[in-house]
Amino acid sequence: RFFVIKSFNEQDIISSFTHEVWSSTDLGNNRLSKAFNSMRNSNLKRIFLFFSVNGSGQFCGIAEMKSKIVKKNDGNNEVDDDIWLDSSRWKGKFKIQWLLIKEIFILDILKFQLIYNSNNHNEFEMRPVTNSRDTQELPFEIGEQMIQIFKDVDSKTSFLQKMV
Repeated sequence: RFFVIKSFNEQDIISSFTHEVWSSTDLGNNRLSKAFNSMRNSNLKRIFLFFSVNGSGQFCGIAEMKSKIVKKNDGNNEVDDDIWLDSSRWKGKFKIQWLLIKEIFILDILKFQLIYNSNNHNEFEMRPVTNSRDTQELPFEIGEQMIQIFKDVDSKTSFLQKMV
């Protein structure tokens, strides 16, 4: 399964890379938790996360979700939420493994269109995948094609360059 992850800032993505974890909003964490738990009863055994910073017009990496979400209020004292720029916003975290790190610009993925409900009156429109919301699931075919683009595009920049 494939999900879009939208970060409010690049610093949280760098922290994610450093600590090999991620956290989303409560709604996002619940959505990812359901997907992770459903894997046990399915042939689909992996969850891929496409990372993007809000407003950047690009994706910056792919990671795989490796654990269930753990929250402090679950009685787990190992959960440290202080790694995020705004730690009050996030209520738990899960392990991830970064697989591909490079900047993929909007022009490389504009062909991927998703159906959006434009309002509550059952009107739908097509928009690029870059307009996705945080933890929006992608159709399997689009997720596979986006992984291939990450593999094929020759990008010489990434958020890792800001770490040195």
